[in-house]
Amino acid sequence: MPTTVKEKEAVNYPMFSTSVWWALRKKFIQTVPSRVTDTYLAGVLGMEPISAKKNLLSPLRRLGLIDSDGKPTDRAIRWRNDDQYAAVCEEIRKDIYPQELLDTFPDANSPRSSVEKWFANATRVGEGASKKMATLYFLLTEADPTGQESSSATIKVPKPSKTTSSAPKSNGSGAKKVATDNSNGKAYSPTELETKIPPPSQRVSSIVPSLHIDIQIHIPPDASAEQIDQIFASMSKHLYKGSNVNE
Repeated sequence: MPTTVKEKEAVNYPMFSTSVWWALRKKFIQTVPSRVTDTYLAGVLGMEPISAKKNLLSPLRRLGLIDSDGKPTDRAIRWRNDDQYAAVCEEIRKDIYPQELLDTFPDANSPRSSVEKWFANATRVGEGASKKMATLYFLLTEADPTGQESSSATIKVPKPSKTTSSAPKSNGSGAKKVATDNSNGKAYSPTELETKIPPPSQRVSSIVPSLHIDIQIHIPPDASAEQIDQIFASMSKHLYKGSNVNE
């Protein structure tokens, strides 16, 4: 009866994002916690405790940075020190990765896509998980403590939100200006405003006050028709200058 070959079981490897790795190390440099818990990680990293418990506590134990009770190990203390950082990273690499992986991809110049494929084949995980495994592998392989400074320098600062201002902007952007008629609150464009406002000549004439003069003429009863004509001709001459009046 032929013997059956037992299928090789898949092995999982820890996953760590670059931002979490450096943020946690920075916190350890400031103060070494007496115990690392899900709530501690949630407070430090700004995440939910349940997510910290599920995704971080087990990898930290696997990396040898905390023990089974969550207490930081001697490795975690040395991990904080820039002078010992590279040696600690090498210890972790040899502890958790097979020699095959270390021999195939020995340094940080190894093609990342090939490393991701290796993790995908070895662990039977999806693309997202294999990328995260490869990220930690390269962090440990680079073993460069100055990466923490580079990571902090590339943090994006949120842009201030735009606020709506009622004041008009004079930035030369070519935006259309709007005038408002206070009588009805209607806004007009420059073209509409030109047609709505009369020309200067019309505006001046519309505001010139009118003059009304009453003239009383006393004509003697014995005045002749010739004298009466002369009176009215004289009035026309002096009161309506510039008019075509026949004298």
